[in-house]
Amino acid sequence: MHRITLDDAIADGLYKRICYVTGQTWSAEAEKKWRDDLYKNAPNPESADEEYGCIPKNSGGNWLSSLLIEKRMSADTPVLRYECPQGFELEPDYVRERHCQDWIDEVLQPELDKLPKDVRSFDGEDFARSGDLSVHVPLIELQNLVRRVPFILEMRNVPFRQQEQVTFHLLDALPGFAGGAFDARGNGQFLAEVAMQRYGADRIHQVMLSEGWYRENMPPVKAALEDGDLDGLPKDKDVLADLRAVQIINGVPRIPDTRTTGEDKGKRHGDVAVAVALARYAARVIDAAPLATKGYKGIGRGQFAASARFGRGTW
Repeated sequence: MHRITLDDAIADGLYKRICYVTGQTWSAEAEKKWRDDLYKNAPNPESADEEYGCIPKNSGGNWLSSLLIEKRMSADTPVLRYECPQGFELEPDYVRERHCQDWIDEVLQPELDKLPKDVRSFDGEDFARSGDLSVHVPLIELQNLVRRVPFILEMRNVPFRQQEQVTFHLLDALPGFAGGAFDARGNGQFLAEVAMQRYGADRIHQVMLSEGWYRENMPPVKAALEDGDLDGLPKDKDVLADLRAVQIINGVPRIPDTRTTGEDKGKRHGDVAVAVALARYAARVIDAAPLATKGYKGIGRGQFAASARFGRGTW
């Protein structure tokens, strides 16, 4: 996608070049008046935004239709939900670790055991500590290059260390794990960084979500849904609502600031849609060799999985 706004061109010297060619004297005041007159003389503000700001007309509303999303959903794909009670972060380390490990053993590991072995896999993660959800969307790359979602993992009110515990177990156990893209804004920077340190910068991309990132990386998600290259989303009302939350804002498909309420009465902020986009991004751009690991119990907190950058070892 090639995008140059009028302001980009002015910053690169467009008006100065016009003055040079036409024999005018450049000044900042004349440049501003020239720019403002262009906007003022447009038929309407929307046309000016399209012509000079690269913002498509009539941009707004939901970006993904329910029909398109539901075509890529499967009733066989589960949503694994882990929610901690209020005040859980005050419990001793061993209590939190045991509680989390019990959930991993009883809920997460049985789904991991079902995965095929001779495949590559990827992961996208959208982070939240309280209020919104942390979401992992794994992708399994099939023989025909379709990326299938085997399950979606949602965490609500889960302390940082337990999110790390779940994440490491998940990535250690994904077959042929090749890479993941992690939301590195705000509090998410911690988990994105420790995952990068564990698996290597070649495998874990720490993504600062921005308007530019959405502009470049949301269209491939829609294309993959339309082409059937992204499949197996859970047949779930909250998953559907999150994907439907993506709207065109100033010509860019992204999540608006408003929040919705899920079936569990908890707040959601299009969390699944962001994690899906990050997973699809990881599958498109990360080309690391598949990683063989021994699982969470086999690689301790102070160890690294095999990585082109870090190798295997302990601190």
